[in-house]
Amino acid sequence: MVLATETILLITHFIIVFVGYSNVFIDFIGNLVNILGFTQLRLFQRNPSALYLTVASIVDFSQLVFPISADITVTAFDFDPTRTSIVWCKLHAYLAKVTRIISTITIFFAAIDQYLSTSYNPNLRRLSTFNSVQYLTTIIIIFSLLYSILLMIFSEIRPNFDCATFNPVFNYFDSLFHYCILRLVQA
Repeated sequence: MVLATETILLITHFIIVFVGYSNVFIDFIGNLVNILGFTQLRLFQRNPSALYLTVASIVDFSQLVFPISADITVTAFDFDPTRTSIVWCKLHAYLAKVTRIISTITIFFAAIDQYLSTSYNPNLRRLSTFNSVQYLTTIIIIFSLLYSILLMIFSEIRPNFDCATFNPVFNYFDSLFHYCILRLVQA
């Protein structure tokens, strides 16, 4: 019975690592194709929706390179530097949160922009401009960078725990923002 359990755990470990790295590799290529397509093809160069999708692809690309690859590496080598290094703990939490927020909100704004640009109402169509998208994208990036600083400040390592935030006020605020506001955006 013990041998069967160990075998199942070993097979599960290899599947997680293999599927994880395969997924990162495929997503890496997909995001690279998106970035090249949206930036190089003339059809998309001044398109407002394409700018949102380009930003989302760049952010997803960077999310694959650092936070997700780091998580898979933790599983592969059974060593988690976020449990031993406070710098790594804070940096990992910060980058994971920043990329998640930017990606979610830019996709949400891309959907709104698509609605505006295809609306029958000419006043709504006029709201979809390349300059407004640049402005909103800058605001999204600045907001997520500033908001995630709080996570960086409150992340800590405690014995017998992972890298996490233990401040109840911040956890309440973060839960309210993340699970209420961002979930409404994703719905």
